[in-house]
Amino acid sequence: MWGADEMTPDGAENESRVYTPNIKDFAPALQGESYTYPRPSTRAQWQAQMKQLWTKRGIARSYIKAQMKAVPERVYSNFVSIGNGVISIDTGAAFTDEDFAIGRRFADVFRVAHKRFQELEEKEEQNRELTIQNAIERVRARALGMQESNEIAGVATAVYDELNGLRPSLFVAEMAAWDRERGTFSGRSTARDMREVFDVPEDRLQSRTHYVATIEEALAAFPNLSKVFEAADAAIPVLTLEMDVSRRELRRDFEGFAKWLGYDAAWRKANYPRFLELNPVHRHTTAVLFSHGHLWLHDSEPPDEKFLAVAQRFAGAVDFAYSRFLELKQKEDQNRELMIQNALERVRSQALGMRESDSLESVTVVLHEQFVSLGLQTVTTVIEVVDPENEWVRTSSYMAASGSSPWMTVPFETYKAEPTSARTLEAYERGDTSFTFQ
Repeated sequence: MWGADEMTPDGAENESRVYTPNIKDFAPALQGESYTYPRPSTRAQWQAQMKQLWTKRGIARSYIKAQMKAVPERVYSNFVSIGNGVISIDTGAAFTDEDFAIGRRFADVFRVAHKRFQELEEKEEQNRELTIQNAIERVRARALGMQESNEIAGVATAVYDELNGLRPSLFVAEMAAWDRERGTFSGRSTARDMREVFDVPEDRLQSRTHYVATIEEALAAFPNLSKVFEAADAAIPVLTLEMDVSRRELRRDFEGFAKWLGYDAAWRKANYPRFLELNPVHRHTTAVLFSHGHLWLHDSEPPDEKFLAVAQRFAGAVDFAYSRFLELKQKEDQNRELMIQNALERVRSQALGMRESDSLESVTVVLHEQFVSLGLQTVTTVIEVVDPENEWVRTSSYMAASGSSPWMTVPFETYKAEPTSARTLEAYERGDTSFTFQ
């Protein structure tokens, strides 16, 4: 439906499958008739309807107020058939036969215009479909090109770039994968402000925006996640939500990100207003499910049915990408396990090759070398053997800078005098199999 009036001379469009309770007014015109329908509304009711309509269109109050005075005491809607629709003209007096004759001539012109509109709309839809297909194909190509599982971060960025190209009001896209049986959750996100405000290098961007947690931690951090799980249980493919984010939350996120990147107070003060422009307080969030999780989309505008359909198609590409990620991860895990087994075998071989008890310190050296070969950022490797019966600890260490130290036997009292050693002995006495501290 298209309409125009004094306040919208360029016209306005309204498309709806369930348009107005007055659709019955059009029925005779759809049968080819031309007629006048006197509106039952009073002047005050008509003014209220028009005021509400114009306010939604963002028209200034002063113009609305002036136009209200021009509303007649009685309003007549005059309908002229155009075959598959009508031209409706609201006037202060009913149309005469002469008026209807003029209206039918305009209807002939409009039929030509509408036919041209349909031709152009068809071409535009074809072009849009081609644009969407190319965008999805670029995401799939990025997934196919993955050689390592950590390249899934690049796919997350591609999803945002392509969707944002189709819908500029989109300001965050996140790929979330979860397994409720295992209790695991991970997410990778890309946001508009990361480029337009923070100018984050791609390598640092991905290290910051990869979120890993348990399901319980994720539910605490993202309250709406429970609704996504409910949708998944009900086999609902798309969930749309409206939410508000407080200025306090936005400020916290901005400060945390800026400080992580090393920006000073002056930079933060200058760029915070732009950050707020790109991150609306009121936002429309869409969750599109795929077999391994969901695609989170944050938008400043409510999504329409066309965009939701496109988002579902992108979710299919994301599903393909994540399946590729799992394949690569499985191979990497297998290769990693092989590396660990080989490292263990080298330590075992060194131990089996010992000819004297004092040679045990050589095992410390090999153990350190294997930790380093596995990618562990190892500074020092220490082996400590506890003898609770005799109350002593036998220890040997290796540092790349200074080499290995010979085995030493240290009494408990001396050993406990050093805080780190004391905590180690406490963990041993508790029966801990592993522990970490600074």
